[in-house]
Amino acid sequence: MWKILFTASVLALIGFLFNGCINQPSSPQSTNHTGTITELKPAVAVPPQCHLTPVYLVQSAQGLEGLPWMKAEPPSSGIVAYLFFADQGSSNKNQTYRPLHTGGSYPNGNSTKILWVIDSPYAANTIEIIGKKLSDDQETFRQIFPMALSPADNYPSIVNVPTSGCWQLQLKSGTITGTVTFWVVGD
Repeated sequence: MWKILFTASVLALIGFLFNGCINQPSSPQSTNHTGTITELKPAVAVPPQCHLTPVYLVQSAQGLEGLPWMKAEPPSSGIVAYLFFADQGSSNKNQTYRPLHTGGSYPNGNSTKILWVIDSPYAANTIEIIGKKLSDDQETFRQIFPMALSPADNYPSIVNVPTSGCWQLQLKSGTITGTVTFWVVGD
């Protein structure tokens, strides 16, 4: 009798653990954030062929609450971009974000600040950004930004995209690489 109960208990435990593993919701936005995560949409129309990196908003987090963010592909890169330029207010009732602007700033003088955070021991003391316009392989730009003195693994930047359109940014720091895709307005 004891052997039957033991076997049944082990099988039930295995079934419970297996069920918990396969029934987890997919979470492309999974980061170290806590709180309610909402996917935002760009505040402008974007052509369907421009496959943007999703932008999210955390309603309650520690430190950067209400700030739109995105995670580079592949997620294993550990690169998260905090989009200071995209903020449309901490409540963000519209569920939208302001797109990136050309030239490093908006007409009102606000900058295109992005804080890159890399969670990896293989990152270097700089981050290199190589931008490529997806509709014209010949149109590119390159910027390098140093790591902040504090906190470590933070790379503040003012991204200066030369023209509007769909841009893919290749990110590299040490042996870490990732990509993000933005719709850029301006000119």
